[in-house]
Amino acid sequence: MTNMRAVIIGGAMSGNQGAHLMVHQVTKLVLEREGSAVTVLSQYAKIDAGNESERVTIANGSPLAVFPTLFLLSLTYRAIQPLRPFLIRKSHLIRNIVNSNVALDVSGISFVSGRTGPLIYNTAVLLPFFILGVPVVKLSQAMGPFTDPVTKFSAKYVLSKCAAVFARGEGTFSNVTKLDTKVRIERSPDLVFMLANSENVHVKGDGIAIIPSNVVKRKFDRQFGEGSYVALITATVNRLKLNHRIVILSFATLPGSGSHNNDSELCRQISSGTGVAYEKSHSIDHLIESLASCQIAVTGRFHGMIAALALGLPAIVTAWGHKYDEALWGKPFAVEVIDYNKLEEELLTAKISELCHLSQQNSHGNRKFARQLGSIARRTTLDELNRY
Repeated sequence: MTNMRAVIIGGAMSGNQGAHLMVHQVTKLVLEREGSAVTVLSQYAKIDAGNESERVTIANGSPLAVFPTLFLLSLTYRAIQPLRPFLIRKSHLIRNIVNSNVALDVSGISFVSGRTGPLIYNTAVLLPFFILGVPVVKLSQAMGPFTDPVTKFSAKYVLSKCAAVFARGEGTFSNVTKLDTKVRIERSPDLVFMLANSENVHVKGDGIAIIPSNVVKRKFDRQFGEGSYVALITATVNRLKLNHRIVILSFATLPGSGSHNNDSELCRQISSGTGVAYEKSHSIDHLIESLASCQIAVTGRFHGMIAALALGLPAIVTAWGHKYDEALWGKPFAVEVIDYNKLEEELLTAKISELCHLSQQNSHGNRKFARQLGSIARRTTLDELNRY
């Protein structure tokens, strides 16, 4: 196989750690080819710069850098041929895009009605690649439903120009098929399930992982009063810690306590109220090692659930939606769902105790199903990479 030059878009290494895990898994696949290299177009390039290496480049993918800057540079490169050597010499990003074999979109979820901000970015970030003639592949992600005209038009326009689209589940496959874009559509499980087949992860299984969510907190506090979510999780942990080791983990770490992509302050509040130490993971490997040290996970984050299942951990999920359901591919994973509006201390504690009691039995099934999905995700992604 020849060297590959790939640009990863739609993900970053800061903020949402689910996005980081997807970037991490895809980067590893690309770099399996000797001499290959990856450029990550990150919205948080300054923060992510520490992740650069000889074969991994971090480029500025912030909204302002993408549109109008990158968009106009791409148009100029396409329209004025004599300027191309100058643009390649002066713009590292234009050079990396022009020299790339493929752009790999790992957005996770895109083109969903009601998400205007992400809709604009998900469209704008792909335009330079279309202009420059670089094949765009939307790797495993959720898309739709397209219930409003703007979302439907944007999705149909963008997806029709992609080389391939990988649906994370049957719901997405149906949504995209109904658009009639003529794009090649395939099914592929969530990229994070590839963790299940990693030789470097060792599951120990003797603690409870608590993965809180600012998104769930806002919904819960809006219904039950400010501070209610922290009070509930704190009270639950104070009961559990008498008989269990507790690990508090953040799957969203973007600096700035007001961000929906930052649960670190939330973790610190729970730590303060329980005396259970919270240490922000210093790398994605450290985060996974910490999760793998537990026997079950209680999570309000989607990729907290996927990562837990990939490691074989039974999970209690305090948020639910179509993207959760389709991601399981109909497999009978050991997952308990307690919607945020039904959360209360007695129920949560009872469910956790029950899952702990059955964790060894449930872990076997979870690992089996996760490895199946991980193998499919790896095979479908590698097969696609081999096209370029």
